[in-house]
Amino acid sequence: MPRTIVIALVATGLLAGNSAKAGAADPDFQRNPYLTYSCKELVLAATQASVRADEDVGIKSDATSKNAAGETTIFWPKAFFANGSGEKATDLSHLKQEMISIEQASVQGQCQIQFDGPRPPGA
Repeated sequence: MPRTIVIALVATGLLAGNSAKAGAADPDFQRNPYLTYSCKELVLAATQASVRADEDVGIKSDATSKNAAGETTIFWPKAFFANGSGEKATDLSHLKQEMISIEQASVQGQCQIQFDGPRPPGA
């Protein structure tokens, strides 16, 4: 009888340990695909998102610049301040979330990327 109790306790402990490990997974990592990107890839992704956002509303984009120290500056798209509705508004909302995720990944990756300009609401 005591052996059954010990086996049950060990099995319960192992199962609890596995569920604790599963719960310890960083939920931000699961939601932010950019956390696996290199700094160079983040610059490219941010530039593309910024240009796409401005192009959606017909604005000429100055998405990036680089200073003498090698730090890249990504400018928040002016398009995020445009009033719109329908499909364009949905696209801009997705692009804004992409930019936020890219910025978070660049901070965690300690990349020398500066996000500059007026920040849109919610960013």
